[in-house]
Amino acid sequence: MGILIFEMMSGLPPFYNRDRTKMWSDMRHRPLSAPAMASFTPPAASLLKGLLQKLEEERLGSQPGAEGSEAIKAHPFFAGVDWPRLAQRDVTPPFIPSSTGRGAFQASFISDSGTGTDGDFAELGALAEPPPRTPPGGGLMASAAAHV
Repeated sequence: MGILIFEMMSGLPPFYNRDRTKMWSDMRHRPLSAPAMASFTPPAASLLKGLLQKLEEERLGSQPGAEGSEAIKAHPFFAGVDWPRLAQRDVTPPFIPSSTGRGAFQASFISDSGTGTDGDFAELGALAEPPPRTPPGGGLMASAAAHV
């Protein structure tokens, strides 16, 4: 989970290397470097450091059963999350993407570039404007975006 959250926040995996064999080896054996964490707020860096511990018994959330998930939920990174309301699905999502209309897809994803696509989606066109970097209205994802 730590690698996924790190990549979602930074755009790259924490041990990125063009050589995938080296990257996988680094994930298993190399400690997380301080420069890799420098761009995150202290709560985000602390969460990632806890989730990216090599030894399972030292990893945040590694306790058995509900105790593990409660340890993650209690982390300061998630201080603004109302977990009971979230569990009841009584939280308004901070961002609801449009999934209809011609502006739903970027042209680079749907144009026929000779890669075997038949160009059926080329008429959809590009997004009218890029999606917001920080979702409006707060919430879990806005909290995560604020830590980058």
